Amino acid sequence: MVLVCLWGAQVMVRACTSDPAAIQVGADYLRYISWNMIGSGFIMTCSGVLQGLGNTWPALWSSATRLLTYVVPVTWLSTLPQFAIPQVWITSIVPVTLQAVLIGTLVVRRVNRLA
Repeated sequence: MVLVCLWGAQVMVRACTSDPAAIQVGADYLRYISWNMIGSGFIMTCSGVLQGLGNTWPALWSSATRLLTYVVPVTWLSTLPQFAIPQVWITSIVPVTLQAVLIGTLVVRRVNRLA
């Protein structure tokens, strides 16, 4: 889906509207947000592993970290005069990546303890 969103974003948005401005904004959105799909899939897998091992706290804490590392920068960005919505989409990539690294590390530590 990442590749479809990266290379076929305009085609997908054209299925919903013929407005060129809406197509451009929608396609840009899909291109930026598609990068989050990779991290989100990894996060869901790691959360499932931790929950399957009977420990739901790491998944909760990593989600809280993601929320914090997204809300604070976006709130700050929204106060700037040059604020634009693509900044929100770009900013969303960093917290997803950080959460993926964090929860991946937590899974490795948990599995190493069991071994």
